[in-house]
Amino acid sequence: MNDLSQGARANLSGKQLENEVEAILEAQELTYRTQKPFQGVYAKTCKMDFYVDTPFRIAIECKAQNVAGSVDEKIPYVMLNLEAIDADIGILIMDGEHFESKPQIMTWAKSFAHDRTSSKKLLKVFNLEQFKEWIIEQTKTGCAA
Repeated sequence: MNDLSQGARANLSGKQLENEVEAILEAQELTYRTQKPFQGVYAKTCKMDFYVDTPFRIAIECKAQNVAGSVDEKIPYVMLNLEAIDADIGILIMDGEHFESKPQIMTWAKSFAHDRTSSKKLLKVFNLEQFKEWIIEQTKTGCAA
């Protein structure tokens, strides 16, 4: 993997995270779509990584970053797009060594989600393990919180 460019390693890291999220959704027997098109905040068509149809509508965007780079600079845009998509819940999953070494990035995203009380949508920010615990609990109880 050392022969790959930084961008290629980032794409591989992101795909690995998406594969893990997909495995979690399948283990919970949830109906979902990948790369669901929607109208983003810049009035252009964007694609959400996952869209869970039942038992509640959940939009999920995955961001993985293991080294310094530009993904963390895109987090505000991602959060705004999670508000823009037609879903009951918008979830950002942040995973990787970079996010672990820079906890202020996740702290900012969680604060943004919490402060959006005027939004009719519930926004959540998780690492992969937190997401797994949350989605298992939601499928057990049948309610999103």
